[in-house]
Amino acid sequence: MGEILYEEKIGMGGMLRVTRGVYRGKVVYDLRRWYWTEEGKLAPTRKGVVIGAESAEKVAAALLTPMEEVERAQEQIEREAALEALRGERDGQLRDHRAGAE
Repeated sequence: MGEILYEEKIGMGGMLRVTRGVYRGKVVYDLRRWYWTEEGKLAPTRKGVVIGAESAEKVAAALLTPMEEVERAQEQIEREAALEALRGERDGQLRDHRAGAE
């Protein structure tokens, strides 16, 4: 087993674990789902991928670039939700006003 670089709880008691190790003389990264055994130990599942250092660098760059886009999209969604809430309040006030005028 290699050096654990990242761990995060996922799903019902599972873990996502990223490790760095050496395989056949090359540095590799293993991104794998782990689960708790009945004995209370973490064990790897077959759900995962092992990539070389060069590929890991490219994957990291690919993931980081869109994060800026995701943040911008999330900000846009929040702005639109705020506008929709304001429109809803305005529409409700108009209905109340019209109902009072009748």
